[in-house]
Amino acid sequence: MHSKSTLARVRTACLAFLGLLAATTASATDVTVKIIAFNDFHGNFQSPGTFIGVPSGGAEVLAGYVAQLKGQNPYNVTVHAGDMSGASPLISAFFYDEGAIETMNRLGLDFVSVGNHEFDFGKTELLRKQNGG
Repeated sequence: MHSKSTLARVRTACLAFLGLLAATTASATDVTVKIIAFNDFHGNFQSPGTFIGVPSGGAEVLAGYVAQLKGQNPYNVTVHAGDMSGASPLISAFFYDEGAIETMNRLGLDFVSVGNHEFDFGKTELLRKQNGG
């Protein structure tokens, strides 16, 4: 979660990115931007195992997939589309999901939106997580 000053910096970066994209388009060079998006992390640090023989879930597996996708294209944006926290296993919930926020920050998220579970403990707690305290 980000503070208002961080949101202003993100907004500025987006506008600069769009300007770069427009300038690149004007020069007739195509640019492929990879959007790496996921949601419903819910503080699940630990992988439950595999699904059809493929590692799934958990922070380590997710970080590996995100790094792999970022490595495929230097122009990328990483987005979490809600429910990063809340309805979490004890390992995250016991610490007010602050570890989930730190994990997502280390993952290199560019944009984050809130889902319904970010409001599980009310807007005051959401703002505390967003602004610190």
